[in-house]
Amino acid sequence: MTGATGYRGPEPIHRLSHGGIVLLALPLSAIFAVRLRRGRVGRADALALLALLLFLRGLLDPWNSIYYVLPAILVLVSWEALSRPGLPVGAMALGSLTWLTFVAAPDHLGPGGGQGPTLGPVDVEVEELVERSLGRSQQAATA
Repeated sequence: MTGATGYRGPEPIHRLSHGGIVLLALPLSAIFAVRLRRGRVGRADALALLALLLFLRGLLDPWNSIYYVLPAILVLVSWEALSRPGLPVGAMALGSLTWLTFVAAPDHLGPGGGQGPTLGPVDVEVEELVERSLGRSQQAATA
């Protein structure tokens, strides 16, 4: 026991989520490896997969902590810098939503009130990460 306080959700969900997060990485990584061998995704898209897995780790864990999202933001910045021209808009959006979740929302919704606001608004970014890491990439399509 860590001595942490706060709402963690039902105990069975809390226990299952940690193993589920790890097990989720195995099939997604295998799919990515197959697609990489077939030339359907580029090596830089491995960062998209990592960003997706790190983001899902924060999303699926019932104990929402800011340090779950920060690695996903850093990897997302790296992936966007390698694969897109311009500013890392996705990482900026995820960073802004993280600030809203952990700084602004608790002030207005009370403690624990920001336990899930990052779900909806980042749906488009998650779809792109899935498409780029597990679907056909633009680099591979033009190669």
